[in-house]
Amino acid sequence: MSGVIDLKEGQRLIQAKRAFRNWTSRFNENFGPETRLGDLSIDTLSFLAQGNEKSTFYLYDLIMEMKGFGSGFEFNELPPKKRWSSSTNTSFYWIASGLNA
Repeated sequence: MSGVIDLKEGQRLIQAKRAFRNWTSRFNENFGPETRLGDLSIDTLSFLAQGNEKSTFYLYDLIMEMKGFGSGFEFNELPPKKRWSSSTNTSFYWIASGLNA
């Protein structure tokens, strides 16, 4: 049983699974590497748009995991320059993805 294994695709799937693990349990939806802003349900978007401590945790957790920086609980422990850079780049990516969806 031989075949070609795409390591980059495997890494991408693992990274997405890790990044969305809290989202999957909280929102009971399927998220993956192809998930775009336009794919989120109205319930998920409504929760995230609240802007309270709970909703921002899920955004921080996603950003931190996507960047390989750890959990969302550690977001405020990042140096300000790294925190701003990571959240801004990821936010712009999601906004652009949503506009193109």
